[in-house]
Amino acid sequence: IGNLRATKRLDFAIEALNTVKKAGVDFRYFVVGKGEELSHLQELVKKYHLTKQVTFLGYVPDDNLCPLLARAQLLLLPATYDFFGLSKVECAGFGTPGVYIRDSFVSNEVFDHIDGYTSLNRVEDYANVIVSALQDREGLKTVSSGAYTDLYITWDKCTDILLSRVSEIADTFTPRPKTLRLK
Repeated sequence: IGNLRATKRLDFAIEALNTVKKAGVDFRYFVVGKGEELSHLQELVKKYHLTKQVTFLGYVPDDNLCPLLARAQLLLLPATYDFFGLSKVECAGFGTPGVYIRDSFVSNEVFDHIDGYTSLNRVEDYANVIVSALQDREGLKTVSSGAYTDLYITWDKCTDILLSRVSEIADTFTPRPKTLRLK
């Protein structure tokens, strides 16, 4: 979901999905967004013969995005430098857990098999986590519930937290004394 740029590492996800397909797992993967990596990602999909499994939707307005998120079973977000991961929070709001790279910024606050899934930074490991999650329906239901409970945050709550932290910082601020400036 969002800007298709190299730092999102969707090429990594597509390579992992090639392995998932070879494992005989049936799936559909929707890529939402536009960006500089689109043609490269489309070429990878053709290279791995994933055109029946992977669909590029381009930009999707928020009103149309909600039904997609509500139907999703997993969010694939293998970014290692994405700081926050807004799509992580958006998907969690629909009870959709993500598959993240362990110890990446975006996997911060994710507890493996509790409210999301984490993988080593290797395509084979990432693919194995996807396969395991999709094959364990009961486990996926539990992790989906955890994603909603633990990772979802409304904009109002986010604003409240931010204002509280800014207030804490402001309370510790000591202004420096004014000095006379000679002209």
